[in-house]
Amino acid sequence: MATKIKEIDPQTLKEWLDEAQVFLVDVREMCEYQEGRISSATLLPISQFKATDVPSVPPTKKVVFYCKSGHRSAYAAACWSVEKEGILAYNLTGGLVAWQHKGFPVEKGGST
Repeated sequence: MATKIKEIDPQTLKEWLDEAQVFLVDVREMCEYQEGRISSATLLPISQFKATDVPSVPPTKKVVFYCKSGHRSAYAAACWSVEKEGILAYNLTGGLVAWQHKGFPVEKGGST
């Protein structure tokens, strides 16, 4: 089965988050996550990533993966899509760097 992932830009993600349409997955490591993350992100570090670890997502939500620059999250999104039998997953193009470049907020500190 073909892998189904789609790249999205930070503005689209912001709109989807504002409309509560997203299940957001951060695949960076804990130390990166604590330095700054997009609000409401669920941490699933790529070093331990298993697509089966992503919780069940309501069919009304879009699953979006992100990392620092978009490379690790593209891999995770592809793995998730294969595991979920081709369900579309999204990757944030440019990752957290692009998100911050647009001036969108990040949370710092804390844990999952």
